[in-house]
Amino acid sequence: MRPYSSPEGDECDPVDELAENHPMSTPPAKPPPNPYDQAARFLFRLDPIGFLCWLLAVVRPAFRFAGWLDTRAVPFPGDPERTCDTVADLRELRRSRWRAAFVVEFQARPDRHMLYRLLEYVARLLQALHVGRGPSPPWEVGAAVVNLTGRSQPQELTFQLPGVPRVTHRFGVAVRNLAEEDAAATLKDIRAGVVTLPLLGFVPLMRGGSDPAIIEEWKQVAATERSAEMRANYRDLALVFAELAKNRRAWAAGLKGWNEMRSALVESWKDEGRVEGHKEGRVEGRVEGRVEGRVEEARELLLSLGARRFGNPEAAVARTLGEIRDERVLRQLALRVLDVQTWGDLLGR
Repeated sequence: MRPYSSPEGDECDPVDELAENHPMSTPPAKPPPNPYDQAARFLFRLDPIGFLCWLLAVVRPAFRFAGWLDTRAVPFPGDPERTCDTVADLRELRRSRWRAAFVVEFQARPDRHMLYRLLEYVARLLQALHVGRGPSPPWEVGAAVVNLTGRSQPQELTFQLPGVPRVTHRFGVAVRNLAEEDAAATLKDIRAGVVTLPLLGFVPLMRGGSDPAIIEEWKQVAATERSAEMRANYRDLALVFAELAKNRRAWAAGLKGWNEMRSALVESWKDEGRVEGHKEGRVEGRVEGRVEGRVEEARELLLSLGARRFGNPEAAVARTLGEIRDERVLRQLALRVLDVQTWGDLLGR
């Protein structure tokens, strides 16, 4: 299953008006996310529909992915400086006017208050989606949580006033606990094309994820990815999650000498202080030196990701990219590829 791209001419209607029309204050500055959240969101964005099918245990979805909703005006409860940027715009295949905002949250460790926070966020999001939109069809809203470690918190909140059946509410979410997923079975499903290839990054977090045989199988499956840059991304993202699972030593040894290309994407996170090693529960450390040729490496990654998303660039776009000599600019553009629709949008044209 390859990364999803909208059919040509399909209008995604990402609801850009949210940030302008919602009555809340100006969107707050967004702090750097932790590396595990950032890595998980990147993997989700590589293949949204494939990831949702795995998350919801759906083989043939009755919905399609139409884009990402701009929810910058809706801060996440309990953390007013953070917004959720993995809110998918889903459309039903049979009903052209049905649409839903589907919220996906990643947690390094389960939070027993997450269900309450999600309920509050969904309420805020519903309000934002409907403010100033006139007679537009109503939005539905759903949510899911992926626990990178640990076991699940409650998945449902219900209430009914005794003796008054009409006074009731029910809020439930989908939950996946990676610690309960079987690494061997997941690799088998990826190889067979049953689930999406980006799930490779999560394998170190799964049951049996530190077994040397699993790591060898992981390398064989990852080798089916044609792009050397993406293989490097999968390798380095697996190492990021291996830190969280406390099995980095096994993965570092198993991956030594495999696909020597560096991941410009993960290196850019290091430069921003986001992925610097995990020690006693804190991300710390420093980037040690620069690697010769990283400007070209960053440009190759940008071109590779962009070609998957938008198609090969026109001559003028390729010329513009070739003139960029700032490695940091190239990496920032690579991080934005999944957030825009065309090469022109990416370059601000």
